Amino acid sequence: MDKIEAQVFLVKLFSEIEEQDNRCTAAPYYYQIKDMRRVWRGTDGGEHRAWVESCGEEVEAGSWSYGHTEEEVEYLKDYFEIDDDTDEESENYKQYESLLDDYGAFENHMEGMDYTMQTYDYEPVYHNCFLTEKSAKEFLERNSHHYSSEATTYVNHFWRNNEMKNLLIAAATMAGVEYKI
Repeated sequence: MDKIEAQVFLVKLFSEIEEQDNRCTAAPYYYQIKDMRRVWRGTDGGEHRAWVESCGEEVEAGSWSYGHTEEEVEYLKDYFEIDDDTDEESENYKQYESLLDDYGAFENHMEGMDYTMQTYDYEPVYHNCFLTEKSAKEFLERNSHHYSSEATTYVNHFWRNNEMKNLLIAAATMAGVEYKI
């Protein structure tokens, strides 16, 4: 890239920075990819619960007060081989129904099948750094396979970062444009 191409690039970049939504964040700011990751908290302390088998299989857990999750119901259907054609008088169906009716018995069943109740929370995790939202969105579209469906762009601030502030002002000055801080 020669000097003229560099200047054209900077003029376009600062024009885009000036026109984009800063989401009420003071300059200098930048965009990141914000995603959520699951953090296991052991047997107690997390907001969410899951049954975890020793081999790593997981079943999202319900509770005594809220009942079974869809995953727990599907687990029981698979375990007892329940489908639309299952006779409601069969022994498998009766066991299936009894575990649906009594969450304590269901917990005992899961523990007997080598599952333990684990808790977890979701915490935000931030990736990369972009000067424009357009660039961040394009990156996320091209690389969505590396992120959860919850991933989105997020604006952050170069708070008290004089080096970045001065770098952006210097780049704008070299391009002959004004960068408002």
